[in-house]
Amino acid sequence: MVADAPLFAAIASASKLILGQFQPQNLVNIAWSYAKLVFCDRPLEKAMTASPIRLVEAFDAQNISNLAWSLATIDIKDYPLLNSIASKANRIIANFRS
Repeated sequence: MVADAPLFAAIASASKLILGQFQPQNLVNIAWSYAKLVFCDRPLEKAMTASPIRLVEAFDAQNISNLAWSLATIDIKDYPLLNSIASKANRIIANFRS
């Protein structure tokens, strides 16, 4: 659990304001850290699931795996986003085989 919930709430609030400016790694880092710390901020989760679909094409294998783990850990079932992640993961895996 989070030791300083007010701090993480403030970070979540600030992140929502600039989420549209995030690069893939920034977005994945926020998702991963909140999942790792089991910190729940529904407005941030909603904002995070709206942004990645447009970013997924820029994700590398590490971004894809970390975001998928984060979403699973915090139990987000955004099926359009999950489908987008799965599609990108399949293309990345195909390149591994080449």
